[in-house]
Amino acid sequence: MATTITAFVPGPVLLDQAAQNALTIAATGTVASSGAGADGVDGSNLMAWTIVNDGTVASTGGVGIRLLNGGTIENGLTSGPAAAIAGASAGVLISGASGRIVNGGSISGTEGIQLSAGGNVDNRTGGMISGSGTIGSGFGTGAGVYVTGGSGTVSNSGAISGGAYAVAFARGGTVTNFGLIGGGEDGVIVQGGLGSVINAGSIGASVDDGVALFAGGSVTNAVGGSISGTGTLGAGVFITGTSGTLANSGTITGPNHIGVLIVDGGSISNAAGGLISGPDSGVFFQLGAGTLANAGSIGSNGPNGSGVYAESGGSVTNSAGGAITGTKFGVFLEGGFSTLTNAGRISGATYDGVVLGLGGTIVNNAGGTLIGGSNGVYAKYRAPADVTNAGSIGGTAANGAGIDLADGGRITNLPTAAITGGDFGVFITGAAGTVDNQGRIAGTKYDGIGLARGGSITNAANALIAGGSNGIYIENAAAGAVVNAGSIAATSAGGAAVDLGLGGSVSNAPGAVISGSAFGVFVTGRPGSIANSGIIQGYHGVALEQGGTLTNAAGASISGGTSGVFSAGGPATVVNAGSISATGAAGLDIEAGGTIANLANATVSGSAFGVFLMGGDGTIANAGTITGGSYAVKFSGSGNDRLIVDPGAVFQGGAGGGSGTNTLELASGAGGISGINNGTFFNFQSLVVDGGSDWSLNGPNRVSSLTNDGTLAVNGALGVTSAIDPGSTGVFLLEGGGSLDVAAIAGSGAQMQFLDGSTLSIDDTAAFGTNVGTSSYLGPLLAGFDSYDRIDLKQFGFSGVSLNYDGTTGLLQIANGAAQVASLQFKPSGLGVGSFHAASDGATGTAIAFG
Repeated sequence: MATTITAFVPGPVLLDQAAQNALTIAATGTVASSGAGADGVDGSNLMAWTIVNDGTVASTGGVGIRLLNGGTIENGLTSGPAAAIAGASAGVLISGASGRIVNGGSISGTEGIQLSAGGNVDNRTGGMISGSGTIGSGFGTGAGVYVTGGSGTVSNSGAISGGAYAVAFARGGTVTNFGLIGGGEDGVIVQGGLGSVINAGSIGASVDDGVALFAGGSVTNAVGGSISGTGTLGAGVFITGTSGTLANSGTITGPNHIGVLIVDGGSISNAAGGLISGPDSGVFFQLGAGTLANAGSIGSNGPNGSGVYAESGGSVTNSAGGAITGTKFGVFLEGGFSTLTNAGRISGATYDGVVLGLGGTIVNNAGGTLIGGSNGVYAKYRAPADVTNAGSIGGTAANGAGIDLADGGRITNLPTAAITGGDFGVFITGAAGTVDNQGRIAGTKYDGIGLARGGSITNAANALIAGGSNGIYIENAAAGAVVNAGSIAATSAGGAAVDLGLGGSVSNAPGAVISGSAFGVFVTGRPGSIANSGIIQGYHGVALEQGGTLTNAAGASISGGTSGVFSAGGPATVVNAGSISATGAAGLDIEAGGTIANLANATVSGSAFGVFLMGGDGTIANAGTITGGSYAVKFSGSGNDRLIVDPGAVFQGGAGGGSGTNTLELASGAGGISGINNGTFFNFQSLVVDGGSDWSLNGPNRVSSLTNDGTLAVNGALGVTSAIDPGSTGVFLLEGGGSLDVAAIAGSGAQMQFLDGSTLSIDDTAAFGTNVGTSSYLGPLLAGFDSYDRIDLKQFGFSGVSLNYDGTTGLLQIANGAAQVASLQFKPSGLGVGSFHAASDGATGTAIAFG
């Protein structure tokens, strides 16, 4: 039969008969023991005992209640806090089998409750369980609840405290807390098996960890829940032994060390309204990779603090409204390839917002902010990184960068997104970098984008790249490629919008702008390739320090203060269909030779020179307009230069060759020209008339040699002081009043057509054709010769002149008393009626006429 105690009973009370089970101690009952080893109530190993206490059980020298074969104790379920169980060593000790305790009163001792074969404790509202033992006396000493020998379960809506541990499990177990759990070393410690802690109340420790799981497990901290470990090496939550899981909607702090420390990897979810903080780290994943999803607040305010530090890499997702902050680093992902997705705010006040220690990917979504004192994002030198930004990334310090990738990688900056830094917007070194910008990238002091090991940059329509020294600087370790459809600018004196240190290419789309105070585009180290369909401007619009190629499309413009385009160090090829201009010296300043094509409707202009070319052979073809205050075109130096004039070409200013052998070429089509070596065009030794051309030559002109494969109408005067190329196959139209003076011609492919009062002068009759004076003579065909025309044999004496004309062949043989001979090949059908006549030319020669 059951046993009931209603008054004072000296202990120990020994339960060793089945009839004694269950034992009830009424609210008026008291069991008290004194003396060493004397327990209040002892339940023998006969059976599992049930004890219901609403009174008092106390032992000053032993255990309050000891059960040797398991059992159940209900304390204070009726009388509440007035019910008390107290012991010198333990308030309750249950061994031999699982124990169950339901408490609404008070249980205390050096250990409040010790379950040596596992079991569960239900501490209800108003219930108090305390262990007064001190730290350092063993795992089970000084625990409010200590469960060993099997897994434990604690449900608490009251208060559990321990001088060492509030709740300690040696074989794993579960703690559900709606009340207060407070320990010295740890609030809750679980060893020997998985631990599970569900908290909606308060769990804390003054020396070490709020919750410590030594064999892995899970912690759930609900809204309103608080977990804190205030030790200098303590954490709010510490999980080791295997992976851990934490879900937080409340507050977790390690005010003197770390908020959450997970040693062997695992996952953390911090909900909106949730707070995790610690001066060294808010969250620290130590040896294993970690996964973090944050919608609340994670912070670290210590002098070396990181909001999140993952020593072996992992994954971080920071949702909209989420904040991760650190004194030095916002998020530091070390030791492995890592990923970070952000739609909230991540900041590191002193150093970096986000650090990738071994490469990885970062996605900063719209509304997201990544900001650091030094860098918004820093990827170390050990692996490349990939960053996609739709929000804001910034480095606020004077020497900071928005993004710094130390081993190459890729950056995609989406529309409306911004990347900014005190030194650099983007800086990529260690390996090649790729940047696709559709938003804004800016570096205040140095470069908007700096690539130290080459790479490529694409700047989309409406996008901006801006820097102090350079908008874009691709250093001299490798070539670079820039494709621009937006705006690229450099703001400081001496800056270049685009600076390629080892050659490369720049493509500027229609409507796009590249503008620098010193240079629009500056290319050195190796030749550059520039294709412009937009606007490029600077003190030098484009500078090619090792030469290269430049194409300026229709509607495009390149402008400069001193030069539109400057090239040196290697030959340049320029094709212009738009506008190239300089308010200073030269529209095109080409100083190592090259080829220039100025197409129809295109313009090149400079205050002194339209085009200035020196330093090597040069070719300039003009079908548009070239303007210069002194010279439209000026070749300088000893190169062999060629100026090709299209029929639609306009030269506003002179065109002069250098000290080499220079050629003026008239391109196919119909046009007019004047002033060759006599005004507009000078120092051109050779004139070439292309096939398919029809040129009118006006005014006085003179060249050393001439090749004519088209039609050249001589309206004024043309003197060929050396020779007409024997391979010429074109037609000379000697217009009315026009004169052609020929020194020599060896071929017979050319034709000279006389038109109403024109003159052909021959300096050396012996060199006018081949086989002169014989029936096998070959020379230019002379057509249309009539009574208004004249042929002057300038050094052929008139004395003793005789003429012998063959009307069938059209060959006129001429001889004189000085044994000189001359031959002229006429087209018989063009002569009309009459005969040839000879007369003195009034000087040293003989004039030939017909009529």
